[in-house]
Amino acid sequence: MLYFNENKKMFSAIKELKEELERKNRQFDSVRSVFLSNVSHELRTPMNAIVGFANLLADDDLGTDEKKEFIRHINDNSDLLMRLIDNMVDLTMLQSGNVKLKSDKLCLNSMITDLYIEYKNSEQVKSKKLQLIPCRGDEELSAVITDTNRLQSIMRNLIDSALRNTPGGFVKFGFGRRENNMQFFVSYSGKMFELENEMKGDLNGGDYVCREGNCGLPLVIARSIIEIMNGELWTESDTHCSALNFTLPLKINKGLMERFYKLGVSARKNIAL
Repeated sequence: MLYFNENKKMFSAIKELKEELERKNRQFDSVRSVFLSNVSHELRTPMNAIVGFANLLADDDLGTDEKKEFIRHINDNSDLLMRLIDNMVDLTMLQSGNVKLKSDKLCLNSMITDLYIEYKNSEQVKSKKLQLIPCRGDEELSAVITDTNRLQSIMRNLIDSALRNTPGGFVKFGFGRRENNMQFFVSYSGKMFELENEMKGDLNGGDYVCREGNCGLPLVIARSIIEIMNGELWTESDTHCSALNFTLPLKINKGLMERFYKLGVSARKNIAL
């Protein structure tokens, strides 16, 4: 009798586990469908632009200025496509809990300068006639140990989101000290409402659905990676501008900055704007 009862409990537990797995599979299929729909939409936009402008370049009657403009569009959309692919990889790693952080030596002022150079001639900035404002921090705070690729990816996702939600005016980004942490910011002359909604998305719930052609996935990924790096992301807004802020507990390395300046002018050219 005891053996029968034990078997009955075991079969009951197996049945419950099977039902739970089937429920999870149905949920996963639903999330996957939404994800694939978003991916298809997001990737098709830059791909269409790349193919379209590449075909236009085949016109023998094009002038030099037109060719340069078409090439700029192709380069901009290629960069966007690469960032989308990076986000898809990050999403997969985040959902599987397989995100691994590295410890790199980074000059933050150099990173801010590189981002400014990367974006200043982009289609989003030029078409909207935006003022792009890089803000460097104190030199003694600039040399840090962090995951360089992750930090750059976070900044790009925040800048892209700000550019997308700014019809005109400015986009400003930089860093500074906040108590025992390093604070990074992206402020802009647009509204915060849509971005606040995008930040609430759930990576595993599939609710980062595209809204009017804009997908909230980049901000959700940025928020998730910031949290893994023991940081915090929050928003601020007033009548003049909105801002995306995040903090990270980065280790400052003053000796590293001294080594940067021993490299010579050519190696330091991107540190100063």
